[in-house]
Amino acid sequence: WIFIYLIGYVSIFLLASIPVSYFISRMGFKHSLITSYIFYLPAFLLIRTFSLSNNLVIAVSALIGLGKAFHWIALHSEFALDSQKDGRGSSSGKMLGLPRLARSIAPLIGGAIMSWYGFPLLVTLTVIVFMLSSLPLFASGDHRDPMDYSFRDFLSKRYLKLGSIFALRGVSIVPAVFLFPLFVYYIRGSIDAGGVSALKGVGSMVFAVFLGKASDRFDRKKMILVGLAVSSVLFFSRIFVTQSLQAFTVSLIDGLAFMVFYVPLYSSLADMAEYEDVLEFYAFRELMLGVGKLIALVPALYFAVNLSINAGLKASFAVAGISCIILVIVVELSDLGLERNK
Repeated sequence: WIFIYLIGYVSIFLLASIPVSYFISRMGFKHSLITSYIFYLPAFLLIRTFSLSNNLVIAVSALIGLGKAFHWIALHSEFALDSQKDGRGSSSGKMLGLPRLARSIAPLIGGAIMSWYGFPLLVTLTVIVFMLSSLPLFASGDHRDPMDYSFRDFLSKRYLKLGSIFALRGVSIVPAVFLFPLFVYYIRGSIDAGGVSALKGVGSMVFAVFLGKASDRFDRKKMILVGLAVSSVLFFSRIFVTQSLQAFTVSLIDGLAFMVFYVPLYSSLADMAEYEDVLEFYAFRELMLGVGKLIALVPALYFAVNLSINAGLKASFAVAGISCIILVIVVELSDLGLERNK
């Protein structure tokens, strides 16, 4: 079921990225964030109401995929327009780091609730939190960006370079965010799985603001390369995890390494998006991230079906580690303006 869900949501997200960006241009960025809840809430209610089945998982994955398309494209576009180039690294650190405070606590609490009280209560509480979190969006103004797509841009040399970076980044997302906690769940249980996600959030949160300020002063490309190199080692080390302490250590260090490369990368991408059609830029980003996610899922699913779930999960870690190594080479050779912020 987990692979059906991941392949379904990633595929829908990928296919919906371009069409959804047209809706966002007319609805506004913040209204589109609210719209994402129209898809998220029914998905959680379906899980809460009905027993798991293939049809249910497919329906939920489609709703989540559409919700994420509205959410992430609108959120990234809003940030690119609202933040200023001077100090964008610091702003990126705050935006990426502060939400980790909630994310670092939520998985641990979620794992405990699921272990002690069951999955239905966890879903019910999730729905309530989603509804409450939408309220501030109604009280602020909105941005609307007219669409001016040029699909020829997607075939330009610049976009091909960006596409390779996005796709390689996408390869590492699924193993890090979804499959490693699942791997820990299989070997240690739900509380440890929640603890793994929590510690990664703590590691990310601790250094995010500091790294954001550093990316405004120092060479962003060097920070990206160092963070990716460490992330590659950590992906390969996941293959050998057997104990809770090992999983927690990898997760904590991975949270730090993630921010070392992602804060300056995110800042640089926002700089680029500001001078282009912002919705086109981020829709293309999500499209290529989806391609990368599917690349990671294919070997994972193959080995899970033909050998075992653990073999499939370990295969995804190896593929992610290789993708980080290739991304180091691509970033080093790129001329996309990832160096010092000027």
